[in-house]
Amino acid sequence: MKEEQQRREAHSNLWNSIEEAVNDAVNILGAAHVTSAGIQYFTMIAKEMAPDKEEALELINLTVNDTMEGDARAEVIEYDYH
Repeated sequence: MKEEQQRREAHSNLWNSIEEAVNDAVNILGAAHVTSAGIQYFTMIAKEMAPDKEEALELINLTVNDTMEGDARAEVIEYDYH
């Protein structure tokens, strides 16, 4: 149970940090630039962490589809490469 709480807290901290960075940058760089940079950055992470390109694409596609269909913040896909 403690591990689950730590994971939820870590997720919340990550989300809040991203949100703060986006809010700071969007006023200077614009929404399109910030969005593109964020997608590129997190796609790069998926590519580097996945065991292969197909798994990276699966994670990216699942995440994008889930985001487009609902509330991604509430319904985060848990995906481990362990």
